[in-house]
Amino acid sequence: MLKTSGVSKKASASRDSSKGISYHIGDLHARVALSKQFIDQNIQSALHLKDMASKAHLSEFHFSRVFKKIYNITPYQYFIKKKVEHAAHLIIKTQLPFTAIAYSLGFKDIHSFSKTFKKIYHTSPTEYRRKKTIHPGQS
Repeated sequence: MLKTSGVSKKASASRDSSKGISYHIGDLHARVALSKQFIDQNIQSALHLKDMASKAHLSEFHFSRVFKKIYNITPYQYFIKKKVEHAAHLIIKTQLPFTAIAYSLGFKDIHSFSKTFKKIYHTSPTEYRRKKTIHPGQS
């Protein structure tokens, strides 16, 4: 129990039983935030849940649970979302072929890339480029 201004409060803590380590909630959030930053910096890599969880020093199960609780999205969904957001940026800012963009972000083929892109942006990569690219003479 912690005493603050004469009021008793329980210290919030979490425990990762697979590693036998206890964390305070603030520390847990910081660890998951570091892992999120790791994801952001490695969207062009083939990351696995174990890679993400190890950055937070948590089991895969506990990491997934805490990540979803904090960010309202699973780590995998977040990873894919960040990949597709980067793809959208490349589609607008470059004239790279969609296959080059897809492969550079680790998609196995253009079909899986297009399907994933459409799921998030509700339009195909081709239509997205057509709508978002400003052509000479347009304002």
